[in-house]
Amino acid sequence: MTGSWSLRTRFILVTLVSLLPILGVVSYIVYQSLQNNLDQLIDTETFSSDTVAQGLESTFEDNLSVLNNLATNDVVRATASETNGAVPPNVVASSQSKTAAKQLFQEVQTYRRNITALFMTDQQGQIILWEGNPNNPDFQAQVNDTIARTSTTSASAVSGSLTSPSDSAGFIALTSPIFAPNQTSGEIRGVAGAILTVDPLRQTFTPFARGDTIIMVVADRQIVTTSAPDTERSSLLNAFLNADGTTGQVFRYQGAGNVDRVAVSTTVDIGDSAPWTVIVSNPTPITYGPTQQLLQRGIAGTILAVLLTILLTLILANRTARPLDRLTQQVTSMSAGDLPARDQPPVELHGGREVRKLGLAFQEMARRLASQVDELATSTQMREEQADRLRDLNRRNIRAQEEERRRIAGDIHDAVSPLITGALYQTRALLLDTSAPDPERQRTGLNDIGGLLANASDELHGVIFDLRPPDLDDLGVVAAIERYIANFNRGGMGAPNITVVGQEPTGLTPEIRVTVYRIVQEALHNVVRHSGADEAVVALETIDGQFQVMIRDNGAGFDPEQAKRPTSLGLLSMRERASAIGATLHIESTPGLGTAVVLDRRMATPVTGRRAQRRPRPLRTEMPQRPPGAANSPDRLQTAANVRPIRDAGLEATGTDGTTSQSDLRSTRLLDRLTRAR
Repeated sequence: MTGSWSLRTRFILVTLVSLLPILGVVSYIVYQSLQNNLDQLIDTETFSSDTVAQGLESTFEDNLSVLNNLATNDVVRATASETNGAVPPNVVASSQSKTAAKQLFQEVQTYRRNITALFMTDQQGQIILWEGNPNNPDFQAQVNDTIARTSTTSASAVSGSLTSPSDSAGFIALTSPIFAPNQTSGEIRGVAGAILTVDPLRQTFTPFARGDTIIMVVADRQIVTTSAPDTERSSLLNAFLNADGTTGQVFRYQGAGNVDRVAVSTTVDIGDSAPWTVIVSNPTPITYGPTQQLLQRGIAGTILAVLLTILLTLILANRTARPLDRLTQQVTSMSAGDLPARDQPPVELHGGREVRKLGLAFQEMARRLASQVDELATSTQMREEQADRLRDLNRRNIRAQEEERRRIAGDIHDAVSPLITGALYQTRALLLDTSAPDPERQRTGLNDIGGLLANASDELHGVIFDLRPPDLDDLGVVAAIERYIANFNRGGMGAPNITVVGQEPTGLTPEIRVTVYRIVQEALHNVVRHSGADEAVVALETIDGQFQVMIRDNGAGFDPEQAKRPTSLGLLSMRERASAIGATLHIESTPGLGTAVVLDRRMATPVTGRRAQRRPRPLRTEMPQRPPGAANSPDRLQTAANVRPIRDAGLEATGTDGTTSQSDLRSTRLLDRLTRAR
């Protein structure tokens, strides 16, 4: 893709890439500055929320102190005890107890303007005296939870937010237990309470609620008082509740107008009361008005600087690319076939030093162009010749397939059919014999028929084994190779001593088994026909998932370059079979020192032998050495010479690669057996 970019585009890209680190550093500095401002803002909010919480705690402690003094007053205790019918002997009870308590409540309200109402209850929590406003049953019902909390814990308590239909101002209730006269603990006789407006509470955070800062006091998951406008209240409260409603934490949320805000919550410690929390909220530094304007100006300045840099880069790129464009036009005319004379400069040299060097390079290219055209024609001719060789090889392969079909048909026709025909004739002869039955002669005839049929069965098994050994699927590739070697030994054709070592690994597919068998078959065939060896080894091993098969002999060897010729059909078929299963085939040979054929394939997973439990030893790649004097042994030469002709047929049959095929040997044996049977 980058190959189609012009020089100007590359200049711009390099400039942009060069600006990226600078922009990254600037962005990092801006980000860190905003993060530091955010941390400072959170610290400021934490200080403000802690200060407001301490102010609320001080306000509650002051009012609870007054309420506790009121609850320990003798008149209040006597009134509560008289109502419950438990007046101590040293306390004078009269019908004027409630009147005295009411006067006491009025006196407290006189010097405590923030207390709008005072009340007391009996031991069952029923209100027996209420002085002040609001005073209605609905409002009094809201105080029952706080009264019950004090009755249960015998401790002072503070309610959540209370509302009155007759007054839009918010209220809170403070309660304190009333014990029996002259006692400070034990069973309570009633509860004394005070109703406060939330206006004094708002005064504790008014100095901190400036600008965009919002302070909210929440009790029992409800807003008690806040400096937030109506549009911000619900979003802040919902964000606090969505943050599990826990205090002492920092959370962010979207305020009115989708403004990103950060808030800090702090717990107000007021003992066994409804949970009170102070929340302080501010816009994040990135959404803060002055900071946002500064960021916008900085971004605009950065974009302007980048555009100016790109403009300067374009000017420089045009000055650099203009000579190259003219040079390109001249070279294009050369590529169209307009080659200059050898003594004429093909390219006009102008521009900078680099452009002049490029022009000289094109001059040299023009001088070499003619010779390259000739080389191209030569290579084209070579490719055509190679294609002809490939087509010829394909024809040879087709002929080999047809020869194989002809061989199979000939084996069945020449070997099996005469045996069956002979058995049929002898059977008819026995049936047509009208002379007196002779048991001995019948037994002899039947034995001859059985022998012919047995020979026919052997020949059929031989043909089947050549097509596909049954042992390959039933017992594995090792057993099939051993069966193939046994056939060599039974043939009496001077085969060398062949040994099979190693085991077949687990996990071999049928395709791999067939390929290994055919490669070993072809290699052993070459050993018998061409090497003149008296010993050969077939080794199978698997080490760390690498499956290896080696066929080596101590025969005459050959030139390895011979294996690369396209006419060596046997070796070529071995390589193609190995490639079909994803394996590699290596042939190592030295004249006079034998040959080694090595098949390597990487298994999907490490495998082990079927019967071997120990780790196999690596295969030896060196050639087995001949005994001293074996190279010139007459017996060896005679053995090598005796395996080539098919004397009974009177012909010397060869394969498509000039070698004697295994099928020719079998044809010879079949003819011998047929002659003996007749």
